[in-house]
Amino acid sequence: MAAAKKTVLTVLFVVSLGLNVAAGAFLATQWMKHGYGHSRGSGWFDRHAALSTLSDSEKDAIDTLWRDKRGQMKAIYRDYRTARQDLARLLGQPELDLPAIGATQQQMTTYRRQIDTLMQGAFLEMARSLPPEKRQTFFQQGFARQKWNHHKDQRDD
Repeated sequence: MAAAKKTVLTVLFVVSLGLNVAAGAFLATQWMKHGYGHSRGSGWFDRHAALSTLSDSEKDAIDTLWRDKRGQMKAIYRDYRTARQDLARLLGQPELDLPAIGATQQQMTTYRRQIDTLMQGAFLEMARSLPPEKRQTFFQQGFARQKWNHHKDQRDD
């Protein structure tokens, strides 16, 4: 009985170890392929790719600008997420409260406009802080289309 229990525990340990190694390998390849935190942020500007075009001192200056805006954006994103959860709750109710749904959607639109305004201000500050030759490369890299979407240009013609 004890030998059977030991065998089962050994098998479970090996399976667990294998799953953990596989999960770790998957996460490592995702990090190497996309970079840490790649999917965070706006989704339409890849700050990490843009920063890769700059010197260390320029990166520090851009990071300082970004950190200044990030605190403001975090609060608005938090409010936006709360409103989105409220909307999901309202839409899932047996009786639809159309005025409340409309007000929540309007609130979400206001938050998105505030975020967009902050982002555009941050982009303008970044552009002003960089010399023209660096500015072009920085923004071309940041706004480059993602690899998974590279055929879209051909379909739009």
